[in-house]
Amino acid sequence: MDLRGASIARNTFLNFISQSIPILIGFVSIPITIRLLGLDRFAVLSIAWVVVGYFSFFDLGLGRSATKFIAESIGQGRVDDIPELFWTAVWSQFLLGSVSSLLIALFNPLLVKHILNVPLNFQAETIATLYILSLSMPIVFVSSSFRGTLEAAQRFDLSNAIRIPASALNFLLPVMGGLMGMRLPGIMILIFISRILAAAGWMFFALKLFPVLRTRTKISRKLLRPLFSFGGWVTISSLISPMLGTADRFMIGSILALKMVSFYSPPSEMLSRLGIIPGSLVLTLFPAFSFLGLAESRKRAVLFFNRSVKYLLILMGLVVGLILFFSRNIISIWLGQDFLAISAPVLQILALGFFMNALAQVPFAFLQGVGRADLTAKFHMAEAIGYVPLLWFFILKWGIKGAAAGWTIRVALDLFLLLWASLSVAKIPFSALHEHGLIHAIAISLSYLVFAIILHKGHWTLYLFALVSAGYIICQWVFSLDRAERLWFRHRSGAVVRFGKTVHRDIHE
Repeated sequence: MDLRGASIARNTFLNFISQSIPILIGFVSIPITIRLLGLDRFAVLSIAWVVVGYFSFFDLGLGRSATKFIAESIGQGRVDDIPELFWTAVWSQFLLGSVSSLLIALFNPLLVKHILNVPLNFQAETIATLYILSLSMPIVFVSSSFRGTLEAAQRFDLSNAIRIPASALNFLLPVMGGLMGMRLPGIMILIFISRILAAAGWMFFALKLFPVLRTRTKISRKLLRPLFSFGGWVTISSLISPMLGTADRFMIGSILALKMVSFYSPPSEMLSRLGIIPGSLVLTLFPAFSFLGLAESRKRAVLFFNRSVKYLLILMGLVVGLILFFSRNIISIWLGQDFLAISAPVLQILALGFFMNALAQVPFAFLQGVGRADLTAKFHMAEAIGYVPLLWFFILKWGIKGAAAGWTIRVALDLFLLLWASLSVAKIPFSALHEHGLIHAIAISLSYLVFAIILHKGHWTLYLFALVSAGYIICQWVFSLDRAERLWFRHRSGAVVRFGKTVHRDIHE
């Protein structure tokens, strides 16, 4: 497995592209879909997407379990264990997907007629749509193991070669169906076929990458316990984390007024979309940490951990600094002057929380990668107990600014707990953080963010941003990066410059 800096950077970029392209396509295609299908049919389509997301929790984390244990087997040279891990996970997911399919089919009429209150003239179409959707659940479940096997081997090029068109088709097929005059059942059949093709593509690449999977299809009962144990803790985190992330908006609406959510939600949603930046790196790091482990590669894993936190810290410091410097401009241009006084301070507070939440993604991936998913789940459970009363008090005291501050305090605590646990599990001494320049990177980033908060209201914001950001980059270069890292970046930047000159010469010739 290639875990060099260039490989990690390339895979992170591929993951970023694979998440960005569907978002952009959705941004353009959703208004067209609404015009073609009408509001009622689009509402039904949206419900179908929500149902897939909700019932995906019945996967019980087996997709992530498969990625973790297969990467671990590669790292320890136990390639012969991969077929049993792979097929045990795949068939378990197929059974769980079939159960989800059955549940959707059983509760379909009740859901449509009594819970969702679908208009009478759309009920038959909605029921047919959800029946077709239910058939795709086993395909959705097993796809995560096929894709996870490729990610375990750091083959994000193959994984994303399927993921990008598959995700894009989820938005494009409703447009195509609408243009052809199709109703929702026909559109859902097209989406169902696209999911089968995507699953077949991931499976093809997995079997090609590990030919032994074709000849050994044994299922092991003894692997069920570790797979489901790890996956169970992952599922707990996956269930609690979204609730912690959306509790602020629900409580603002119930404690203050529903219209106040309109001032709070846009900054929060904007920052959540930027989460694909750290998310792209973490998607790459999780199988890498699983591959390295701690038993035989502790020194390398520690170095990998420190550098991952440091690089993400430097990058996100620059991104969040940009938001803090221009928070008022962003709100006034995007939402208008009516939102400026209320939403701009909220954006600043949430941006600080976003910075800490982004950093927390590395220790989160590290703990799960080395097999301690129980710790991340327990932290989330503990946070859920104290977060609601804290949020309630802050909203009553300071309104939506209090909600932003409460969320920021919660993610700061989460970052502290995850870092502390990572250092304890890996037995990393505090001095090791100083040796790799991480302490310097933290100090420089915090100073930069403080300057951004102080100077953001000035008349020379653009020039101050350019000056302070240049100083930030220089300080990080001098004090946070070691000699080997600076040489690596010089080599890479030199390669980019040479490539640019070659392209420029070819165009002119």
